[in-house]
Amino acid sequence: MSRSKKQGSDASEESRREGSKRRKKGHNGEVRMARMFREQTIFKNCKTTRVASRLLDNCSIDLAYIPVRVQVKTGAHKGMNVAAELEKVRVQCNLQLPEDAPEQKQPVVLIHLRSGPSGKKKSPYLSLATMTVEDFIQLFNLAYPDNKNKMP
Repeated sequence: MSRSKKQGSDASEESRREGSKRRKKGHNGEVRMARMFREQTIFKNCKTTRVASRLLDNCSIDLAYIPVRVQVKTGAHKGMNVAAELEKVRVQCNLQLPEDAPEQKQPVVLIHLRSGPSGKKKSPYLSLATMTVEDFIQLFNLAYPDNKNKMP
């Protein structure tokens, strides 16, 4: 085998390994968030959609059995267009789910789990949840259905 073909082969192998690392990191982030929802909320049945529902997974929803559509991202994702990621979930749901599916009415949340510098204490500001203002208001109304105009 010529040297250039061997170098090309090494590069594609390295690219495959990087892709595998990214997939594993993404899956681990989803599992971590599902565990967090089970342990810290009333949603004790929360599971990743990889386990619970292929259809929801195809809609870019990462967590099942909770009242919001969650997309989990892990790592730096420099240049990530958050608005496009939120819209992708809505578009995929519109394409793949019936109009009356409960998921169609749920708010969409992007949870971005970033890792900080190694060896330093992790800041809570490295893990963020992002949503549209419209969905934020909808979430408030879900949390306080009888008190829409009253503070708790």
